[in-house]
Amino acid sequence: MQVRTSLFLTVLMVAAAFGPALVPTAAAEQPTNAEIGQIIGDLADFDPAIHGKEYIMVEGESLYSGTRLLKMAWADAGYPDLVMPFEGGANGKSTAKACSPMTQGQSTTVPTSGGTISVTAEKVTTTAAFLIEQGQSVSSSVLNNLASTWTTTIYPTNTQYFGSEPDVDNNCQVQIIIYNIDGSGNIGGYFSPSIAASREAIYVDVGDLSWADTILSHEFEHLLHNSRDPFEYLWVDEGNADMAAYLNFGATSTIIGHANQWTQSPETSVRWWNQSLADYGAGFLFMLFLSSKLGGGQAIASLVADTATGGAGVVNLANNPIPGSQGNIGTTFPDIFANFTVATLLDDSQNPFGLDNIDMYQNCGSSQFCKLQLTDSNNNWGSVWSSQGDALHGWGVRAYHFTGGTGSPLNVMVQSSETGFAGRLTYQEIATGTWTSEPLEFNGGMATGLVPGFGNVSDDVYITTWYESGVDDCDYTMANCGWPGGGGTTYPTATIDVYATLISQPATIRQEGLRMHDRDGDLMDDTMEWTLEVNSTAFWENLDIEIEAFNNNTLYDSITIPVGVGGGATTNRSVWFTPPHDGNWQLYAIMKDQIGNPVPNAAVLTLPTPTTNMAPVSTGTLSSNTSQTWLPIQFNGAGYDIWGFSSDNQTYSHNASPTGYLWDFGDGAQSWLKTPSRAYIQTGNYNATLQVTDIGGKQSLAQTWSMHITDTIQPQIKISVGG
Repeated sequence: MQVRTSLFLTVLMVAAAFGPALVPTAAAEQPTNAEIGQIIGDLADFDPAIHGKEYIMVEGESLYSGTRLLKMAWADAGYPDLVMPFEGGANGKSTAKACSPMTQGQSTTVPTSGGTISVTAEKVTTTAAFLIEQGQSVSSSVLNNLASTWTTTIYPTNTQYFGSEPDVDNNCQVQIIIYNIDGSGNIGGYFSPSIAASREAIYVDVGDLSWADTILSHEFEHLLHNSRDPFEYLWVDEGNADMAAYLNFGATSTIIGHANQWTQSPETSVRWWNQSLADYGAGFLFMLFLSSKLGGGQAIASLVADTATGGAGVVNLANNPIPGSQGNIGTTFPDIFANFTVATLLDDSQNPFGLDNIDMYQNCGSSQFCKLQLTDSNNNWGSVWSSQGDALHGWGVRAYHFTGGTGSPLNVMVQSSETGFAGRLTYQEIATGTWTSEPLEFNGGMATGLVPGFGNVSDDVYITTWYESGVDDCDYTMANCGWPGGGGTTYPTATIDVYATLISQPATIRQEGLRMHDRDGDLMDDTMEWTLEVNSTAFWENLDIEIEAFNNNTLYDSITIPVGVGGGATTNRSVWFTPPHDGNWQLYAIMKDQIGNPVPNAAVLTLPTPTTNMAPVSTGTLSSNTSQTWLPIQFNGAGYDIWGFSSDNQTYSHNASPTGYLWDFGDGAQSWLKTPSRAYIQTGNYNATLQVTDIGGKQSLAQTWSMHITDTIQPQIKISVGG
């Protein structure tokens, strides 16, 4: 990239040396109130493979935007003349603002990528000045049509969705500069961020005016977005530029083509901009999803106005949706991304699993949007099904579809080459048509999912899985991608293997043994240790064992213990129970699958087992154990009574306060108060004790203090006479 100097200024200097006859007169050319400025970047360096943003296909030939090259050159130069969003009081146009608009017939000079050119305002409106390069001819009918479309469609639609222009040149008009960029085809137009500090300008090739409406809507979005968020990532900016064209002129073949490029290759990252057509489609569909769920034009305007970039701006919007919008797409980017992928996969009317602003179809075509396409599918369950070695980018997605169930549970497993994967298991209930989408259970590089009643309760099951790489929002190979200097293959990629099978035999649970323990040392069993044996023939299941404790058919306590098991291997889990009072106690366990349904025939029950109450523990304190006769001492009663279930024999589910306190002061006196205050009247040494009682009526071991009472203070005689 290079900074293109103004050729026009050079011409003026040469012309002045030959005399005034060659210098334009003031009558022929009147400067506007904006500085001429310069455009950084040279469209002579334009390479469609690197910089091309395809507006539309014209008889098999692509028509491109030159904006990306110019913005990259501006960034490489360090963002010279950057105006931060609404800096210096520029807050967008206002009906109360005094303007100095251009008038029809007015001539001036304007900067272009190739230098400055002389132009004349051939058509003006309250919001635009159409400046035609001198020497070029545009018919009045073409200009009138452009002005009409701009006034009635492009300007109001774009400003509704992306905000108004800041009007840095104080003329209340966008300059639409029509000149010979490179002839018909190739570059159709551009916006240059390097001159945004001095004017609002959009450039259109005079040879491509047949497509000027699309060019204007697209480049105007770039102008508006740059004024509010000049550092925005390309997937958001270009996604909104495509949406601008869609909002103004509907689903053109180009817009449909962009979207279908991604839905046919969804393993392409949504958040990494690498200049593929799928990048444009991913950004467009994501912006369409946000608009559909979070408040339409107001939502997108809020996103564009937020200087937080990439995923951070999306999360801000999802957490602050427009009042009255559907919302419910998640509050973290992983959850938002999950719902977006399911929405493009199903396009269902059930929120949030569809796009409300377009219709998507299973088959792709030039005239219809297609749903996210499957990597693979299966409906034959004679053996274990698999799809292996499927590659994808970070924040790209793969989808798989399963039908033809027999009623047995469907078990799926995803194994990934990298940690940081996530996924959804989405299935439809046959009776109601309601979709359920739940996270896969991930553990490192492996995840599992389970669909019960596959074939009679639900028979339309999808897996979507994606790589939540730590490197996320990324433009080309810039430093924000995580590798300064970068390279074409540096963005994270991974591979996955997906397996699916029917579970013919449910998981089993049985009692391995019951042991008794005496924890308080009183020679009576007060704790039950119950060991359970779990087995599953699934790939892997995350099961829950719910255990309850009963005495005389009354439930006293419960605990849930998770257990992971699979591959036919046996896993043991132990639980400990200490009762709140003496009695014959029974423990009951039932096993539930990873979506909370009871596993058939997976329950066990102990016989009634005599178990005593474990003694509580006293933890009282004194104000002092050394005192004088007749001086009060504060006795503070405290203690604890632990009982209930424990999964580790260390912590228990209940830690209750004592129900009773017995103080023995060692001098023949006692108190049943919790915090008595008492004075000794005789000198000597005493043993004071505290015993606490729990809800089961059992007393603790005595807690003892050695008391030392003296009488060394001389009495003082005090006589008082009343009257």
